[in-house]
Amino acid sequence: NESEMDCESCPIETPHWDGIACVVCPDGTQWDGESCVTNSCSEKLINAGVDPSTFTVDPNDPTRIIAPGRLQLGGDIDLSECSLFVGNFDYSGGYQTLKVKNLISKGQIDMSGEESHIIVENDVIAKSLISGICNFGCGITANRFIGWELGSTVAAMVSDQIYYCKGYYLSTCQNRWQYITEDTDTTSSKTVNTTSPSASLLGFPNACPYPTSKYGSLPKKLEVCHMLCYDDTPRWNSETRECEACPEQTPHWNGTTCIACSDSAPVWNEETKECEACPSETPHWNGTQCIACSDSTPVWNEETKACEACQSETPHWNGTTCIACSDSKPIWNAETKECEACPNETPHWNGTTCIDCSDSAPVWNSVAKECETCPSETPHWNGTTCIACSDDTPVWNSATKECEACPNETPYWNGTTCIACSDDTPLWNSAERVCEACPYPTPV
Repeated sequence: NESEMDCESCPIETPHWDGIACVVCPDGTQWDGESCVTNSCSEKLINAGVDPSTFTVDPNDPTRIIAPGRLQLGGDIDLSECSLFVGNFDYSGGYQTLKVKNLISKGQIDMSGEESHIIVENDVIAKSLISGICNFGCGITANRFIGWELGSTVAAMVSDQIYYCKGYYLSTCQNRWQYITEDTDTTSSKTVNTTSPSASLLGFPNACPYPTSKYGSLPKKLEVCHMLCYDDTPRWNSETRECEACPEQTPHWNGTTCIACSDSAPVWNEETKECEACPSETPHWNGTQCIACSDSTPVWNEETKACEACQSETPHWNGTTCIACSDSKPIWNAETKECEACPNETPHWNGTTCIDCSDSAPVWNSVAKECETCPSETPHWNGTTCIACSDDTPVWNSATKECEACPNETPYWNGTTCIACSDDTPLWNSAERVCEACPYPTPV
């Protein structure tokens, strides 16, 4: 306080200090010690033992709780600032009181336990009501009780009177019920005996006090009736006042709006109301369903949304990508999805198949991918390499693949064959590789 030069508390009209100024929390929020937070309807349900996965909070209004399935509550609970939109509502424990702003049920409201009280500030809507054992003053107290479908069996306390819709069986809180019909400017009522289940005896008309067929006119006060759209027609059209299916271009209802799934998450999960990726075993979305590519067409084309074969330059699919086998490992094994070397018995790859070189052409040319003969300087193939025979062992034995000496009967190698010297030329000239005559005259 500048004028008093003193520190003061926040005034009553703005009692909370947010670190900058004194503030008051707006309707629908509360002070948590540091700031104004949204209404704690969800926290109250959780504190009452309700599984938080069974309900959601309307993102546009935190006081609206949406539970498409069955919501069960027990004990005394104050939800007087909250509206419940449920598939079925179970409050059957007995000797308990629930305060709630609106109670909207797609199906049944079960309050069959003794002394079960539900006090609703505005409206109750249901298809059917189980009221069970009760006495005067128990049941539902509300501004209005509306049967969601014509022909439903519903009954409820409205102030000190009962609204009902075409009841063929009513619980016996009392044996006399007051039926209210609402005219333009007057309200008339009649009391009937309901001890008999006969509709004709009761004399009740075939329409509810408020005509409320599923797509018919609802009381204008019930601005939240569109929350009752479910299943195949989840979207409320405020102009036509009808529930509609999601349009073809956004066919899925996620609880808030209609959406379309993307290619990265194309699969709609109806339970979670979310789009999910294709599973690992069928990872590709072809526009209609998730598929897996086969070994014959293993490559996924994201543009065409189709599986294609590997290209000719890399014709083999190894489970991850298309590859080509090398000359060192040219054989494709479709089972192991690996390239393998040629087997030992046919070790050479000629570009088409594995072959072995013959003795007539034993030398493998890896450049030309052909078998060739040994060169003239080393003309003999010993099983490993090409060799030339020496003068000491000049004779090639193709059977043993070895060089051998000339036999005793023809001991000399003339460069072409083994020979023996004759009596006329008995002397062997190893340098010249010829037989020569003795010199003349021969010394004695």
